Amino acid sequence: VGFFERSDEAGLGLPIEGVEDFGHLLVAVAPLGMAERRHEFGAQRGLDLFEDFLLHRVEPEHALDHLEGEFLRQHCQNLAGVVAGDRVAGFVANMPEAVAAALAAHSIGAVWSSCSPDFGAQGVLDRFGQIAPKVLFAVEGYYYNGKTIDCLEKLVTVVDGMPSLNSVVVIPYTRTASDIARLKNAAMWNDFVAPYTAGDIEFAQMPFNHPLYILYSS
Repeated sequence: VGFFERSDEAGLGLPIEGVEDFGHLLVAVAPLGMAERRHEFGAQRGLDLFEDFLLHRVEPEHALDHLEGEFLRQHCQNLAGVVAGDRVAGFVANMPEAVAAALAAHSIGAVWSSCSPDFGAQGVLDRFGQIAPKVLFAVEGYYYNGKTIDCLEKLVTVVDGMPSLNSVVVIPYTRTASDIARLKNAAMWNDFVAPYTAGDIEFAQMPFNHPLYILYSS
């Protein structure tokens, strides 16, 4: 319980009243929207939590001068066709759109998983193939050691190898326009979010043991 006590003192707001030990915690905690609490924490602190995660870890042209509450409210909308328990995958760089996509998934109880864009196509399929994601967010390229690396060719292989996908959303990262005609059920990020307007994010209240992320060992 010590961890939860410290978390509560830090302002995370975990409901620990009346909990005597960890076993009681598992039974006593009401359905808990962890993503919502993380979002509220970020909002209260001016989103410096997200900035701490991402600042200086992206290329200069993708600095976090636009990672504000309005950005998250505008882009964290319910994902069409995704319900609680579905998997949403990210083949993305460390960028604001990845935060928005993950929070959008969490808001409806979907499970977020991600792989770095420097993975090879088979490495991505070995991981995402186990979880059958319904939606894939992906960048069209990434930066490494001062060079721009294209991802579209291996992204075609990844998408073709995952029949579970209903939608593929390509996030412009190294260039503003990309030819995505070879990607099945694909749309560019701006086109995907265009039908939605900014508003408050409503987070589904899930059981304490509901999965939030799927991570992979090497």
